This record gives sequence, C-alpha cells and structure tokens, in this order.
Amino acid sequence: MSDSSHEIFHCPYCGAILQKNAHYCSSCGKEVKFVECPSCKRLQVASSNFCRYCGKSLKLSAKVKKNLSKLKNLAKKPLKKE
Repeated sequence: MSDSSHEIFHCPYCGAILQKNAHYCSSCGKEVKFVECPSCKRLQVASSNFCRYCGKSLKLSAKVKKNLSKLKNLAKKPLKKE
C-alpha cells in the first residue's frame, strides 16, 4: 500500500481538487464524504461505485444487504425464555 498522504481527491460535484482531510469542497461548498474500500482499505469519495485503486465494488451486494436486513430483524426480536 502506498503513502496516503500524497493522494489527490476531486470533488464529485464540481471536480475541484479537495484539500487533505476536507469535509466540504472549498470551491462549491458541498459536503464530501469518504469511505474505506472493503477490499484494499484505501479511502474513496463515498459517491464512487468502484475503488479507484483495486477496482472492487464499494457498494454492498444485494445478497449482503438482504442478510444484514435479516440480522437487524433478528436483533429486534426478544429472546425466548425456556
């Protein structure tokens, strides 16, 4: 993995270069969120669909979303006492 201090990110709205650790674009003022790629662990602009380094999808698959939904529903149910 390379040094992340030299990574350059562009605003997904206006294309301006973002300052390091920016939460808002200094050009258009829109909020910019980042996510970590689940595969290579490098930061990406959250609106991206695929990692710009490893090419893996940044979005959860439909199967994973369905399983997460099932787990959340199970967690809401009270435990049965025997």
